[in-house]
Amino acid sequence: MQLDGPGFAPLSGGKADYLVVLLHGVGANGNDLILLARAWRKILPEAEFIAPNAPFPYDDAAEARQWFSLRDRSPEKLLACLREAGAILDRFFDELLASRQLGDARLALTGFSQGAATALYAGLRRQMQIAGIVAFSGACRAARGWGATSAANRRFSSGTERRTKLCLSSRWRTRSRRSKRLACP
Repeated sequence: MQLDGPGFAPLSGGKADYLVVLLHGVGANGNDLILLARAWRKILPEAEFIAPNAPFPYDDAAEARQWFSLRDRSPEKLLACLREAGAILDRFFDELLASRQLGDARLALTGFSQGAATALYAGLRRQMQIAGIVAFSGACRAARGWGATSAANRRFSSGTERRTKLCLSSRWRTRSRRSKRLACP
């Protein structure tokens, strides 16, 4: 399954040194989050930003998109849906990183609502540790049984599944003085 959506090339004008993928919430599309890139690219000028449209039509409006259906909210069904969305995104990330000759350490995910849950699931299950995950207004209630694959990825959290604080890896900072605002305390 091929994903598409809006994006911004690096503000520096050169080849992307980093890739930031923004995942929208249920009933939206990539255009809802790509505007974050306009602000963020000023402090991450070497980053390319991509906001793919979710692969499935929204249950209540075919023109909108969703990462998975919310009609059945049982933990088993949500986990199965996250697995499907995660597999789609895993292939998408692999293709993006390979075409840009970047490794997982140069990938950061951002998600809002359903996109946050999907970013957490997909990002924490990558074989190699990614640069970071920023999750807004999202939770993963089906978190038990995820099987995060990297011990380093499990050190991301302070708080609970309901309130998670994430920050970019110190390896991912740019040389810009302004980027220090993104550093972990």
